[in-house]
Amino acid sequence: MTCIDTSVALAHLLAEVRCPSTALWDGSLVASRLVEYEIWARLHAYKLPESHGEAAHGIIECIALVELLPPAVERASDEFPYPVSTLDSVHLATFH
Repeated sequence: MTCIDTSVALAHLLAEVRCPSTALWDGSLVASRLVEYEIWARLHAYKLPESHGEAAHGIIECIALVELLPPAVERASDEFPYPVSTLDSVHLATFH
């Protein structure tokens, strides 16, 4: 099982130069539920939901999404051994 974050999903969805191999999508993928929200937020910000919406749904369906439960949110509020952004702390805490 491979844990992915939003930047990986968006790189694939938006066909960025630096994106993972297409073989990644054949494996078992897991992510925090935040990935779904972040994908849609970026697509709306870039005005791309109509042109990329179907592909976004396909990517999201490939990922086992882990819900944000109170223990994960609580852990995200704690200190990490290295600096992380707010959203990264929630992603990391989801799997801690």
